[in-house]
Amino acid sequence: MSSSNSLEQTLTSISQSIANGDFNQSNKSTSHLVHLLDSISSDSDSSAFQALELIYNYLISPSLDQAVTDALSFDLPKAAAKLGCVSERCYEYAERIVNRFVESCSPRDMVSILCEAMNTPSDECNNSSYFSPLLGALAKGIVRLGTGIVSG
Repeated sequence: MSSSNSLEQTLTSISQSIANGDFNQSNKSTSHLVHLLDSISSDSDSSAFQALELIYNYLISPSLDQAVTDALSFDLPKAAAKLGCVSERCYEYAERIVNRFVESCSPRDMVSILCEAMNTPSDECNNSSYFSPLLGALAKGIVRLGTGIVSG
């Protein structure tokens, strides 16, 4: 089974679990998703890019439930930032993903989540490519807090 199929199945599982109110299964599926992304990070640029593109397209789907976005926001910013270290094009998608969470989730929650992600950087990727999308999104989250634009 390809990594794209595994990612799609895991994202579907997360959505279904949340829709059914099975948050324990949702948490397990989210952990599995992060594990899949961690395994992809050691693969090629192409695999990392495809994974980030798939996740971004999933996040911008108009039919995506806000509860799913909120659930994914706890773990995906860090995982996306880690994959963003693979290449410039991966970095661009990682930045889009992290910014999407800031735009669509509670700014208060996202400021906390992003600070945590920066406090626990990846061992494999401890450079500006990891921190930059997180810092940029953190700045946007702080601005949203200050202007009172709260959607979550």
